[in-house]
Amino acid sequence: MTITLKRIALALASTGLLAIYGCGGGGGSGGGATDVPVTVIDGAIKNATVCLDKNNNGACDSGEPSGQTDVSGKVTLKVDPADAGKYPILAIVGTDAEDFDTGLVLVPFTLKAPADKPAVVSPLTTLVQTTLEGTGQTSTEAEALVRAQTGINVSLFDDFTKGISDDSKVASTVARLIVITTQQQITALVSTVGTAALDGSMITKQKVDRAIQKRVLERMPALMTALQDAAVLAAAPGAAKEAALLTQANKLVVDSGLTTGSIATVVAIDNQVASPPVVAATPPTAGFSLANLNFTDSSNFFVRLFTASAAQNTPDAINNVKYVERRQRSNAGNLAKWGAGVDPWRQADLHWNGSAWVNC
Repeated sequence: MTITLKRIALALASTGLLAIYGCGGGGGSGGGATDVPVTVIDGAIKNATVCLDKNNNGACDSGEPSGQTDVSGKVTLKVDPADAGKYPILAIVGTDAEDFDTGLVLVPFTLKAPADKPAVVSPLTTLVQTTLEGTGQTSTEAEALVRAQTGINVSLFDDFTKGISDDSKVASTVARLIVITTQQQITALVSTVGTAALDGSMITKQKVDRAIQKRVLERMPALMTALQDAAVLAAAPGAAKEAALLTQANKLVVDSGLTTGSIATVVAIDNQVASPPVVAATPPTAGFSLANLNFTDSSNFFVRLFTASAAQNTPDAINNVKYVERRQRSNAGNLAKWGAGVDPWRQADLHWNGSAWVNC
């Protein structure tokens, strides 16, 4: 039996290894609103609902500045100046939406972008925002991490549909496979919406969306490998390419570990991370966060941790804290350990232990 855990926070210091984005203020934009232009793309997406997700709940609620995209995927939000650049942008792509490249949207999905990078909302900015939410990094740091994982050589905040370079085409193909994989995973889990999570809470569409976005991010190495499939590389743009990507997306979903049986546990864990208990301030201590665990038995497993010493958890002069990323994989008892990256060949990377750079 293979158990897949998405994310659980353990023994976090008061400063926290990872920043969790909680509730923001309410209300709409008042007089003197700031114009925030947004473009939503896979191809340009018409009729997407776009909003400032002030409470970070994955829904466009009453009182949050919102609007519908036009045929070019554009909309301008009217935002209170006090809120501009403060909250992430959310795009809800429903079955009334239309993708300029692929036609009517048959399976609804959501996209998002960091608060300080609202101009473009795409599958790639969704990866960045998901990384940001999970690590507490800045949008620049999160983008750099995603680019390192994907090998994309253009800004993830740019409109890749307007680029003509090979790099822009790669970005477009990666984005398309993310969307198709997300849609197939949503379809596989749609029956669980409205059922109970392991902690007794209700599994909502928004919670399923968030679980899928996190899982897609964690599975980026596998997704990038799928793009090297011979059928994908040989397929001509259009229907043939869509069919080849769909085949790979279905394989990724089968191997994702997100099933109707596991989603109740995944949502319960995400709830724990999203709603930590309120505790009195205490001095920084050592701690760790379990970011991912795939466990079959004691000889076959994968684990990814973020760890920090008390010194690393102590904010520096500019209020930054540090952490160390650690990964271990055992295959038939053969154990490999490494730091950042997708494979053990990165194990020679250095990390900062609080006083010196050392090997992972």
